[in-house]
Amino acid sequence: MEDKSEKFVVRLISLMLVFFIIFVAIFLRLSYLQIFHRNYYMAQFKIMASPSIVSVKGERGDIVDRNGTAIAVSKPSYELDINPSLMNANEKSLIISKLPSIVKIDKSHLEKIVKTYKGFVRISTSLSEEQKEEIENLKIKNGIAITPTEERIYPFHSLLSNVMGFVGSDDEGLAGIEFMYNPFLKGVSGKIYWPKVSPKPIIPNVSMFEIKPRKGDTVQLTIDKNIQYMVEKYLKEAIIKNKAKSGTVIVMNPHTGEVLAMASYPDFDPNKITSVSSNNLMNRAIQLNYEPGSVLKPVIAAAALQQGTLHTDDSFYCGGSFRVKDRVLHCWRKHGEEHGLDTIMRNSCDI
Repeated sequence: MEDKSEKFVVRLISLMLVFFIIFVAIFLRLSYLQIFHRNYYMAQFKIMASPSIVSVKGERGDIVDRNGTAIAVSKPSYELDINPSLMNANEKSLIISKLPSIVKIDKSHLEKIVKTYKGFVRISTSLSEEQKEEIENLKIKNGIAITPTEERIYPFHSLLSNVMGFVGSDDEGLAGIEFMYNPFLKGVSGKIYWPKVSPKPIIPNVSMFEIKPRKGDTVQLTIDKNIQYMVEKYLKEAIIKNKAKSGTVIVMNPHTGEVLAMASYPDFDPNKITSVSSNNLMNRAIQLNYEPGSVLKPVIAAAALQQGTLHTDDSFYCGGSFRVKDRVLHCWRKHGEEHGLDTIMRNSCDI
């Protein structure tokens, strides 16, 4: 009986010793990892626990005329980036053979990118929905990032272009109304947070948290699109007919001072801004200096009438020129006898 008891005690002690050895081994291993490899594992944990952030651009606001007709709008678009180092040989070959015809990129240039670049490279900033679908149909699993963005569109092309201005590739206003009201037009960007262990920048239904972007404000002008169209049409015809280099016209509401049309020629198409001469970008109505000329005649005439030195039925003679000390001032033509202030104003006489 005693033998059995002794055997039981020996077995129990042996079992406890085994558990003790295992516990000590685990304790020593954990201590080793926590003390000597703490920084390494903390860095790994930080990578897995901290989310990456993708900024989602807020849509730029519209620019409309006085009747609400859109003159500048933004439409959804996509940016394309590729990372050749993440692709296998077949995927690289597919990119080189198929992508040039989809995004209109030079094949030799794309081939150089695929063979030499190791990180993500921007290929296009304005993919359409159709182009995006064509790229997705290539079924390339890794090394392609398609990010939602937007493209600025001017539906009436050159209409009001010198006033509207244009935006850069970053969707920031660089001239005209687009630049002046850029703080109001540009949207507020949103953010998408996703785990850093995810293989792609944006994975549907995987993002940990999302802040929605907000569209920019709409800017309404006093310009009337229809009046603007007619003014630009006749200004261009007059310049061509008279073989002039440039010209400008402003149409205003005399009761309110609202600008209904502001035309400048030559103009440009802001949809094709990269091929535009700097001379065409100028808004000559406000960017060039002009002699006041006939603009001051009604003001001077009104002052003379108020002082009593001029009467509406006075007669004048325009000989085509007039000497003031050592200078000879010229009228645009010799009018001869002119009767009444209204005749002088109508003839725009300078003498």
